[in-house]
Amino acid sequence: MKKLLVIVLSIAMIVANGTPTFALSQTVNPTASTVYINGTAKNFEAYNISGNNFFKLRDLAYVLNGTEKQFGVGYNNATKSITLTSNESYTAVGGEMSQGDGKPRTATPTHSRIYIDNKELNLIVYNIGGNNFFKLRDLMEILDVYVGYDNSTKTITLDTSKSYVPEEIEPTIDIGEFGVWFYYTYCGQLKGIKSDGSEKSTLIDGSPANFNVIDDWIYYTDHADGHDGELYRVRTDGTNKELLLDVYCSSVYVFGEWIYFIEGRYPDDTQLYRMRINGTNKTKLSDDNNCVGIYAVVDGWIYYESDGIVSVAKEYYNPSQLMNDDALYNDPNVLGVVSSERGIVMLKTDGAGLYRIRTDGTGRTRMVGRSFNGFDDGGFAWSEVIRKSYVQIVGDWVYYTAQTSADYDFKIYKIKMDGKGEQAIKLSNDDALMGMRVIGDWIYYINTSNNSDKWKIFKIRTDGTSKSVVIDDNPDYFINSIADITEDWILYWRSTYEHVTEMYYERREEYVGMYRINVVLVRIDGTDQQIIETHYNSDWFIT
Repeated sequence: MKKLLVIVLSIAMIVANGTPTFALSQTVNPTASTVYINGTAKNFEAYNISGNNFFKLRDLAYVLNGTEKQFGVGYNNATKSITLTSNESYTAVGGEMSQGDGKPRTATPTHSRIYIDNKELNLIVYNIGGNNFFKLRDLMEILDVYVGYDNSTKTITLDTSKSYVPEEIEPTIDIGEFGVWFYYTYCGQLKGIKSDGSEKSTLIDGSPANFNVIDDWIYYTDHADGHDGELYRVRTDGTNKELLLDVYCSSVYVFGEWIYFIEGRYPDDTQLYRMRINGTNKTKLSDDNNCVGIYAVVDGWIYYESDGIVSVAKEYYNPSQLMNDDALYNDPNVLGVVSSERGIVMLKTDGAGLYRIRTDGTGRTRMVGRSFNGFDDGGFAWSEVIRKSYVQIVGDWVYYTAQTSADYDFKIYKIKMDGKGEQAIKLSNDDALMGMRVIGDWIYYINTSNNSDKWKIFKIRTDGTSKSVVIDDNPDYFINSIADITEDWILYWRSTYEHVTEMYYERREEYVGMYRINVVLVRIDGTDQQIIETHYNSDWFIT
């Protein structure tokens, strides 16, 4: 169920420190959705507030009573607090499941503190007609009850036999009435353009990165002068800019009502966190202290890359101790050695690689490992490295690119989402690649092998068959990256090194070497090519 992610300033929020932020009352409308509880239709008095469904607390406790997710409800008049107790039968007080009159009502923010099993919650709650109404997804997430929605029938389903799954909202691509919106960063700006080449616009100026475009909000980190990677959001029309987190963030991934991100600068203590899209409820999810990147959030799991939990394994007091330690060569979990105030220390990890962890921080599992041991020219080099540069999840499979010490060229691999059944997708023996993207049954990538196919975009089926050239661009250019792709369009950037004439202040001309960079939008079959950006510079980037 897609909902507009709009945070209205008049909503009463209980922020992380428990201090209520007061807001004005508002007029709200009844929701028109049909609700099924474990397959049985139930009629509720419910209201739509800012695009979210709010249900009466005691009604939900009443219908879940007797299930594996039942909970009790109490009220402490002395402390003005609402108390919930999980796995406790609910005692009815009368009036449960009574129906409203179908007319708009006045919703007033509830300022009572809310606890479950003696733990304080930070929830948005409204009082309507003397009853407390909770956001359905907030409460079901806490109780771990599955919530489903069928937009065609306007039907909500609750299933107590399944775990809660965050609401999925697609980032970065918006299918509009007149085509597809593409978003990309170019020369310090976030830009948008439709696939027909129309409505090209600059959305953010000043070195944004890690952007997610969700409905009419853009979530991004700011790297302009005077900023240091802080997390912001702003509306797509440039208004309502808000600072969400005043620390360096990377690998931002917005999913449902949560923002997943890595805090800190790699490799110095980078950790996995999540917080709500309004900047509250920040929570550390794992003890990994060298997280590299978040790649996906699917079915209640976060897929991310990490160097694991890094710690000091040994201390060395002279070079001979260091060079004679077999662990440096043979232990796959040794990261390397660094200088410290105590001398030279060996850093070791509990396991680097591709991990998954539940969105509540439980169930951390390493799916694919990589190791770091070995020397090369007096320094450390990876041995049997599996370094994910592109990771995507399609269906039941995780697709990623990897390299090994035997072949430093990247290859494509896939592994089941549960971490079992790894398979190598066989390209040709001399293929090297970058820029992998998976769409449906096809994998698209840039060939970087030293042969006649270098810098061409290829596609191959996910079973490793039917390899063919998709984009065979101007031979004077090399394709640097596939910035975005849909079933019909590819957005990529290419560059060439050429000599251009510059006029100097003494009015003499010189030829200097510079890069010419193009951003190109083209149909998947190679037709309707549009060059949407052209730039000369030696200092450039695009994502």
